Amino acid sequence: MFTPESLITLLLLVWIVYQDFRFRAVAWIIFPALLSVLLVSSALEQNIRYAMERLVLNSLFVLFQLILVYLYFRIRQVKFNVLLNNYIGPGDLVFFFAVAPAFPLYIFILYLSSGFLITILIYASIRLFDPKFVLNKHPIPLAGMLSLWFILFQVTICSFPDLLYSIDLHSTLLTAL
Repeated sequence: MFTPESLITLLLLVWIVYQDFRFRAVAWIIFPALLSVLLVSSALEQNIRYAMERLVLNSLFVLFQLILVYLYFRIRQVKFNVLLNNYIGPGDLVFFFAVAPAFPLYIFILYLSSGFLITILIYASIRLFDPKFVLNKHPIPLAGMLSLWFILFQVTICSFPDLLYSIDLHSTLLTAL
């Protein structure tokens, strides 16, 4: 069932998709609005402590990934401002933190990993079928692509609420150990 929070989330995500694909930039006000709506939605789902726990854990995961990316580019002797301007935009970074309270950690990892993979596959396919396509002239609208992926996740969760959360990953991992 679509709640008012999920509908507002979908509208904000569509706005991000439009702006990122059209202008390769997103108005900064969308990110705090998205974060606020997702925090409220998460708090209504369980409680405020649960929402803050999601935000902190997922933000730590994003920070860990960013540190790894930074170290990789540092080893390759790429300066931070070149990394931020040429490889990943500041809006993309802010988007990662804005969607942090949306999912439990294991689903958040699945969401980001699969979103990155799909984005890479789409842009590799474009490059394969259009050899004139130059990535430097056409930067990847990562926040827009991940927003599209989030919309698919959101519609799936609203249509089949028990589907993703029925995966008992914690007990599966514990029994495997």
